[in-house]
Amino acid sequence: MRFSFLILVSVSMAFAQNGRQLFVRSCSACHGDTGKGGRGPDLTTGDWKFGGSEDDLVRNMTKGIPGTQMPAIPMPEAEAKAIARFLIQQTQSGNERPTGDSDAGKALFFGTGKCAECHMFGGRGNIWAPDLTNARARFQPSALAKRMAEEIELVEANGTRGAMKGEDTFTLQMLDKSGKWHFLSRGAARKVTEAHPSLDSAQRNDIAAFLLQGKAEGPGEWKPAPAFNVSYNRLLNAAKEPHNWLMYWGNYSGTHYSGLKQVTPA
Repeated sequence: MRFSFLILVSVSMAFAQNGRQLFVRSCSACHGDTGKGGRGPDLTTGDWKFGGSEDDLVRNMTKGIPGTQMPAIPMPEAEAKAIARFLIQQTQSGNERPTGDSDAGKALFFGTGKCAECHMFGGRGNIWAPDLTNARARFQPSALAKRMAEEIELVEANGTRGAMKGEDTFTLQMLDKSGKWHFLSRGAARKVTEAHPSLDSAQRNDIAAFLLQGKAEGPGEWKPAPAFNVSYNRLLNAAKEPHNWLMYWGNYSGTHYSGLKQVTPA
């Protein structure tokens, strides 16, 4: 049994060494020789936005990530797997397990920790901050707990702060905590930071355990936001305010276009 174990360890080390060499050859131009980042992001934290399993990493390498600067890298699948195993071993994602209490973390997330006032998990919570339902595919426990202690990046304009939900060359879209959208020119807004709700290390570990091990239970009863004012009467008369586009088809006629009264002769 001991002999078999030593063989497995040796094979694992060989794969990792081969993966390291392949990583330096194919990935270091953007991510650095050690994977700590450069033009591309740091790959040693376990904070992988587009998936952290071996299959996810192989797909991202061989097919690229649409909408980002990550290109498809032509390489045999065996080499991509070796690099993926090297990265996983580097972050110890195969060995790291949550140390907190998942049940306590759930109570904190939806209760006194105030996480659900901004984030969503399993359809419950708020859309103001990123949905954490699939956090287990992106984070290691330690990276997730560390993120909770860091400041939040926000946008501020005209004395109002909110989360930036989109941007282009000239404009950006901000959602404030009351659920109101603000469509701004880039010059009218500035980036600011704000502290996360205060949690001690044990509480952060508990919440991380819940996010990585908890089960989604569905959204529960829907309650409209306090500022929700799209009444049936407004929907019935949607043609009177085409600039607001109150429903998918524009109005109950289902024409999917706005009226042209502004060019109709008097």
